[in-house]
This record gives sequence, C-alpha cells and structure tokens, in this order.
Amino acid sequence: MTRTVETFELLYSPEFLPLRTAVLEVDPTEVSMIARLRAKWPAELVSAALEVAAGRAGSRAKYPDRKEVIGDREGIEQATSARVADHKATRFARFSDRPVIDLCCGIGGDCMSLANAHDVLAIDLDPVRAWMCSQNAACETEVSEVEAWLERTSQNSATPNSESLFHLDPARRVEHTGQGTRQRVSRFEGYQPSPDFMTRLIAAYPHGAIKLGPGVDFDVLPWDNAELELITDGGDLVQCVAWFGDLATNPGRRSATMLPNGATLVGDPGRPNAGDGEIDDFVVQTDAALERAQLVSTLADDLDLREITPGLGLLTGSAQPNSPWLTVYRVVEVMPWRVARVREWLRANDGGIVVVKTRGAAVEANRAARDLRGEGSVSYVVFVLRLGSKKVAVITEKCASPSTNR
Repeated sequence: MTRTVETFELLYSPEFLPLRTAVLEVDPTEVSMIARLRAKWPAELVSAALEVAAGRAGSRAKYPDRKEVIGDREGIEQATSARVADHKATRFARFSDRPVIDLCCGIGGDCMSLANAHDVLAIDLDPVRAWMCSQNAACETEVSEVEAWLERTSQNSATPNSESLFHLDPARRVEHTGQGTRQRVSRFEGYQPSPDFMTRLIAAYPHGAIKLGPGVDFDVLPWDNAELELITDGGDLVQCVAWFGDLATNPGRRSATMLPNGATLVGDPGRPNAGDGEIDDFVVQTDAALERAQLVSTLADDLDLREITPGLGLLTGSAQPNSPWLTVYRVVEVMPWRVARVREWLRANDGGIVVVKTRGAAVEANRAARDLRGEGSVSYVVFVLRLGSKKVAVITEKCASPSTNR
C-alpha cells in the first residue's frame, strides 16, 4: 500500500485519535487484531497507524523529553538521538542569526535540535518523511532530490550561500549479505548522495556538517581541512561528524566527544607507545570515540600508559590513571589461557559473576563467561588476549569510576 502524506495528515486529525490510541494495544503479528481494526477504520489509516506505533518505543528511548515524535520504525532507527543532536546543535547555535538547510532530513532527528536556534529549511526526497519532520521540528520542509535542489540554488544568485549553514545526513546503501540479512555499508563511495555531491555542496555552502558512519575510512575522505569528530553516547560509538568552514573549530584535526558528560579531546592521529606484551598493575580500556579517532596517544602519554602490544588497543600502567575517558581494571593474576585452570583459580578466590573481554576474537566471550562463572561473591573481569603465539588470561577487578573531567 502506497504511503501518502494525505493519509498521515488524516491520521493525525482529531477524528482518528481513537485509532492512534487503539494500535498501541495491538500485537502487529496477530492477524485477527489487525482485522478488527480494519473493520472499524479504513485500511490505509490502520497501516499508517501501525507504522507510527512500530517506531514509538524507539522514539521514547531516543527522545525521552518529547511527548511524541512521529516516525516509522526505520525512520526512528536512522534518526540522530536528542542527546547527540543537541550536542551538534551547540556548534550551529554560535551562528544563530544564520539559516540552516538540513539535507536528507528524515523524520527530523537533527532538525528538532537545530530549529531551537535557527530558521531551518529541511529537505527530503520522501514526502512522508518530510511531513514527519515538519510536524516534529515545526520547520519549513521541501520535498526534493538534493542533487536537483543544489543545482537550482547554485544557479540562483540571490541564494545567500556564504551565510547559510548546512547539515547533511547521507544514506548508507544497504547490501545483502550471504546469509540473507541486510547491512549498511561503511564505504564512503557507497553513500547517497554521492561524495561528488558532497564536494559540490561544500563548494556552494562552505559552512556546515556531514554526518558519517563511525566506521568510515578516514583515508578516503577528500577534505584535508575538515574537523572529524567521533561521538560516543552512553559508551556506544554512534557518529563521525565532518565539520566545515566556520563550524570546524579545529580545522584539519580530530576530536572525540563522550556523551552524556560532554568531555571532548582534540588532537592529531597517532599511536601510543607499545610494549612487548608485558602487563603492569592496571589494564585500561579507552572510550570508543578516543580509540576510533586515533587519539589514544594524546591521553596515554600524559598518564604514563602504554599499549600492551602494538595494535591490541588495550593500555597498561603501574599507577591507576584517573580520567573519564578510561575504564580501569586492577590486575589480580596473569596466567596462560586454559579454561580449567582459570576456573580453578576463580573458585579458589570466591569467584562469582565473570565478564570475559577479548580482542581479535581470541575466544568466544559469552561462552567463556558461562564456563568460568562460579558461586562466589566476587565479580571478576577476565581479559583473554593473544600475545604473540600464546593466549593469556588477565584476571582483573574493575576500579571505581574517576571523579575528574580530564
């Protein structure tokens, strides 16, 4: 059934509030329940209401402070969360007197935050998504292919390109895997609109931001003077944002931001000093944004930490570091990785719940954790690492979180 703006507008009229309420109690897999709804209301309205209801749980998680965000499940999944969007919008807000064009706006995840301080024009090829954005962000929207929009505005000398700011959220092409599942590709050349469009957009509108997947290959990005910001939210690596022109506060450099605390670190890519596999009194994990931005050395050098072995991504040191960027574990024991031997040690030391962490798929972590779990009262974290030709178990206890902001 074709999705139309007219259907969604009708659905959100006062007359059909009972339908919007009724679908929240419906199991979408129960055919009989859907049939009862369709017996009472038009089928196209029922389908539209079910789409919105499917995205409701995700919208509450992403936008907890908003009464309702209108969006289907896929639109909500693709949209930027309120916390990340608010963080990004703070850079734009320094230029609140300038309008913003939000390209490929979707349901308006970023636009809702941008519209708090700016006049925003939101553009999307999907008429329904553009309508959802207009309702969510209360801004002007336009249904257009962004390629056609750029060509049209570039030819219009009255367009204030030098003043307007832009935000672009390109789609990542979905590919089918050999197992019949689908996944979004992280290759830059697979983005839509294309990298060529992005180059032309930046030439016409020099000041703005492009939302990229955090797994994008930095080496293929053609923007030497952009700032690349990696963002984690609640420990999850969620975005790489390329900032341009006036919005690039650190042109040509990398930055890492950790939400919700808002800590930001700026530096240049580098590798921390690495040892030969020797493990000191503490094992240290860094926040994923710091690691992905290749800024671990910026912090590790200051705190006298080194990588356990080149490329492993875990640090070690003799003194407990204190930084919100780090999760620190006190080393209790190091031994060769043998399930029976490690389990015996844990039983002898009151081991209970065990979390297994690994790098490079040295073991299947969940299975190993089940094998090691005991009946004791002490929780341990066991790192199973491949060091050269050997696997070792590093038995640790997690240290308390730091109180500083560095």
